[in-house]
Amino acid sequence: MSKPINNQAIADLNAEVNEVTRLLKTNVEKIVDRGERIDNLHERSANLDNNAIRFQKSAVDVKKKARCRSIKMNLFIILAVCMFFGVLAGILVGVLHKDHEVKPTTVAPTTHSSLLLHALRI
Repeated sequence: MSKPINNQAIADLNAEVNEVTRLLKTNVEKIVDRGERIDNLHERSANLDNNAIRFQKSAVDVKKKARCRSIKMNLFIILAVCMFFGVLAGILVGVLHKDHEVKPTTVAPTTHSSLLLHALRI
């Protein structure tokens, strides 16, 4: 009716149960370790995302500053060129105006009587 219980079979079953228990504990430890690594990876990913946003903002600021400097430099060059041509035009107008001025001519008197007449006219 009932089979006799074999001590060896019980020992084998206990060894199997112990092995399964050990494997389950190892797997649980691995799952916990994996969860910690995933959390760490998630945190690093969030930090990387924040750094990327800050980098993008600073790159935009640098680009704006560079554009502003470029505009200032271009305006300075345009102003310098306009001043140069203004001074050059002033010099040319002055020189051309001097060349076209009518200078009064005076005849040098040759005799004493003409000197006297000339002095009386003045």
